[in-house]
Amino acid sequence: MSVELNAYLFFPGNAEQAIAFYQQVFGGEVTITRVGDVDPTAAPEQKNLVINAQLIGGDITLRASDRQDTSTDPQTRIELSLIGTDDARLRALFDGLAEGGTVVHAVEWLVT
Repeated sequence: MSVELNAYLFFPGNAEQAIAFYQQVFGGEVTITRVGDVDPTAAPEQKNLVINAQLIGGDITLRASDRQDTSTDPQTRIELSLIGTDDARLRALFDGLAEGGTVVHAVEWLVT
């Protein structure tokens, strides 16, 4: 195993943009299911909301959806761990995720 990530993230109406960012970092293929895809009677303002966005690419599976109970405030309840043995890949992923963001903890290498 070089790197592994499997996570589900929630966004306040911008899950599609978020999953596009993660696709730029990780690569892979995206599939998106919207409210209107499964409920043709949904209100017009609800039809484009993402029920499930899935990014699958080799060593990662990332899912995301829009939820009304989330906000754009800085989140303190989500942490992602990238685990693996491919130092170069881990550093590249960390740098891609950190771009434009706030790094709380720098990359740490644990030798066992």
